[in-house]
Amino acid sequence: MFRLSECDLAEIAVNSIMISGFSHEEKVRMLGEGYHLGEPEHLDPGKTSLPYPRVAFRHRTLVQEHSFIRSVHDGKIQSSNDEIDASNFRPKSPMSSVSTPFLLERFHSPAVDE
Repeated sequence: MFRLSECDLAEIAVNSIMISGFSHEEKVRMLGEGYHLGEPEHLDPGKTSLPYPRVAFRHRTLVQEHSFIRSVHDGKIQSSNDEIDASNFRPKSPMSSVSTPFLLERFHSPAVDE
């Protein structure tokens, strides 16, 4: 029906395991020793069936999204032409009622804070 590849299904399975209520020991057994460290090289491709380039791409994209959220939170969005005041930024989505500080707490990434 959705024609997902084996890699797509593996990625869905890995993300499901990571957000599940499984114990740390079970997650280590299914994903590898460093699954909780948040870096692509810590997922065991032998256990997850995910190729490193795909995991690295997802991680890089997540870090970029965190950086964008932080720039909105700080009140500035860098444009190719000039700086834009983000105080009038109103996303048209169901998430528009969620405050940015909540998003920063919920999706904190140490890589963005450095």
